[in-house]
Amino acid sequence: MVSIIYAFCFPRYLYVAIIEQLCSCMSCLPSLFGEDPTINLAYVAFAVLFLIVVVLADLVKTLFPNISVPATMPVASSNDLSSKASDYVLSPEV
Repeated sequence: MVSIIYAFCFPRYLYVAIIEQLCSCMSCLPSLFGEDPTINLAYVAFAVLFLIVVVLADLVKTLFPNISVPATMPVASSNDLSSKASDYVLSPEV
């Protein structure tokens, strides 16, 4: 039920509600009909774990919109005279 409310609040993540309802249905079917599960419940649990990661990533992006990870390693410029600069300067001789 909470996933449906989440889908109305965040329509971009409609797939979260759909997958969550399918996982819930798949986990209840063996108990309701007394048959073997159609899908191994380990796969259903993995799908729920995937949804938890998606929702947590969205929560972090919503709470902290200014987080950015640098894509490259910092390299000191040639006019940096600090003692640690020699560790990071790329030499032209390879």
